[in-house]
Amino acid sequence: MSEQTGKKIELTIGEDELRFNVGLTAYNNCLNSMSDSNKVAPSFNFAMATVHPEDKEKLMVWLDQGLATDIAGHLMTEFRPKVQITVKA
Repeated sequence: MSEQTGKKIELTIGEDELRFNVGLTAYNNCLNSMSDSNKVAPSFNFAMATVHPEDKEKLMVWLDQGLATDIAGHLMTEFRPKVQITVKA
């Protein structure tokens, strides 16, 4: 899945509908940038990098209220496939 054909995700935040296009590169960059003491900046950057251009202003209102990690978490959860992984002993 390329960034151009990433997974289209719509989130409702408050009364705002926001559209995102999440690709594997943006997803991986966010995860690779996170550390124990650095979660907000990668989450903010991930949300801003994947939001539809027409929805950036609406997104900024929510990011300015401290919701970067919440929004990024929902995007990451929705992006990943729903699969069961089992370890055989």
